[in-house]
Amino acid sequence: MARTRDLPPFARELTDIMHDRRLRGTVLAERMAVTRAYVSNLTRGVKNPGPQTVDKVLKAVEANAEE
Repeated sequence: MARTRDLPPFARELTDIMHDRRLRGTVLAERMAVTRAYVSNLTRGVKNPGPQTVDKVLKAVEANAEE
């Protein structure tokens, strides 16, 4: 498992938000209507999200773009 500091910025921020909000990947995946594996790929920096995915993540974690 990669250390948080070694992750790309989006993955690092997503991981931090999930940790702060005690949000599990399965719950985030359900809220985003994607697979748990896809969320895992995002948090590990395997996938780079496009604008639509970023919007889905923000809505799912109930955050705004300034966070």
